[in-house]
Order: sequence, then C-alpha cells, then structure tokens
Amino acid sequence: ADIQFRDGQVSVFGGSFTTADNVNMEFHTTPLTVEGNVIFNGTINSNHYFEDSPITVQGAPVEGLLQANEFVCITAIRSGVTINSGSIDFNDDTCLIATDSPVVVNLGSVAFSDTSLLNLTTSVSTLEINDGDFELQDSTEFFIAPLSTIDVFAGNFLVTDFVQVDLNQVDTFVGGNALFADQTRLHMSNADLTVDGGNFDTNTDADIQFRDGQVSVFGGSFT
Repeated sequence: ADIQFRDGQVSVFGGSFTTADNVNMEFHTTPLTVEGNVIFNGTINSNHYFEDSPITVQGAPVEGLLQANEFVCITAIRSGVTINSGSIDFNDDTCLIATDSPVVVNLGSVAFSDTSLLNLTTSVSTLEINDGDFELQDSTEFFIAPLSTIDVFAGNFLVTDFVQVDLNQVDTFVGGNALFADQTRLHMSNADLTVDGGNFDTNTDADIQFRDGQVSVFGGSFT
C-alpha cells in the first residue's frame, strides 16, 4: 500500500494507528497524534517516513505504546517523537533514525532489542526519558551525534548482551542505576557521565573506557 499525508493532521483518539505488510507511508508537514498505540508492522521493503511531522502518543486513559516490529524502519526528519504516559519498544531488526528530531518519553521507558538500531544523527536529536528506563540489549546498535545529550530522569540506563555504546561529546545523566553487562562496550570521550541516586555497575566482560571526561556517582557505588 502507498499512503501519503501532506499539509494536514492525522489524529486517532481512543484507538490505535497500525501499519502492516509492504507499506510505503509518508508524512509531510502532517503531525500524527494518537491517544492509544502506534504499531508499525511491515516487511524489509516497507517504508515509514516522517518529515516536518511530529509524532505524539498520548497514553491516557491507559498506557500508550510506540512499537516497531520485524524489519520496520522509521525515518524522522525534523519530526520530534513525544510519548506521554507510554513507552517505546523496537525489536527484531527494526530501526529509528532521527535527524533534528528530539525523542522525549514521559512516564514510560525506551527499549531497543534483537539487533535493532537507534540512530540520533544530529545534536538536535536528543533523548530525554522522565520516570522510565533506557534499555539497549541483544546486539542493538546505538549511534548518537556529538553535542547531543542523553537524560534519564528517575530511571535506569541498562545495556546488556553485546551492545556497543560510543559517546563522543555526549553528556549523559542517569537518575537511577547504570548497568553495562554481558560483553557490552562503553567508550566515552570528551563527555561527562552523571549517575545520581543509583549505582554504576559493570560485569561479565564489559569494556569500559573514559577519555577526557568526568564520571560522577552520587548516592551510590561504582563497581
């Protein structure tokens, strides 16, 4: 299916916005607002493209969800992603590529797993999570541009199972625990890491390197 939206508004209240099969979907200057769930399904050839079209998921009255399954790739250009009272879940070779597009999650978590990809390509593409966790696992790839930021307020930063995290000029705040385990890698250069109210834990062959930056742990331990 070929679906295009231009110069308008798409809103769903009390339901879901779902795609499937070999879809080619484009949003141009058309915000997508959903009170409920956004579920992106498709095939390896499907396309989900947002340009100047912010995505907002509102979780009231129940928790909302932005989910991508099995080979789906979401491209967001100047299209911020905001989740209120809900979570982001990308799995099974899916990807989110955000250019000049901040990602903000309030009262929910962000999870990428099963060789998925999160690529925040410009400094404007920051990641902010309020009262939730940031989880990278199962050989997920994570890229973030220099001068961007990662803020996890009242939550944990959990990296497990063969994930590599390279932070160059990317300051990171974690208001909970930071965990790097199971042959993961954290390399930081010209960047500060602050863990406030939790522990910084590494185990099981984690590769941790810091260069020209500051690591601060408040109210917890570095182990």
